[in-house]
Amino acid sequence: MKLINYLFPILLITSSLKADFRVSHYKFMDRPKDNLLHLGTGLLSQGIQYTTKTEWWKADLTAIGLGVVWEVKDAYVPWEKYGKLGGDGFSWVDIRTNIAGVVATRLLNHGIKKSYNYFKRKRIKSK
Repeated sequence: MKLINYLFPILLITSSLKADFRVSHYKFMDRPKDNLLHLGTGLLSQGIQYTTKTEWWKADLTAIGLGVVWEVKDAYVPWEKYGKLGGDGFSWVDIRTNIAGVVATRLLNHGIKKSYNYFKRKRIKSK
């Protein structure tokens, strides 16, 4: 999956819109449920990696890219008009939270693998 496959259609759609580019002014943890959803982007990157058998960095970039595309959509599609499909504006906080979720999930995955291999070796030596 190439990131350009996602970005190009979004750029075409947004360039044809006659709407204002809205920016969200929420701070981190003003909306905890929203922040948890953005942290969940890390799980999305793991799912992409395991289902498509891609390299880890490609899965992470795809998940982050999807988060950026979603924020651009939020900037142009107001929730007042489109309901749950709309957003409250472009948010750098949400993008940073997406990246933090991807990094945290990657570190957790690495730690689990290291721990598993350590205990597996220790168990084999004790037999």
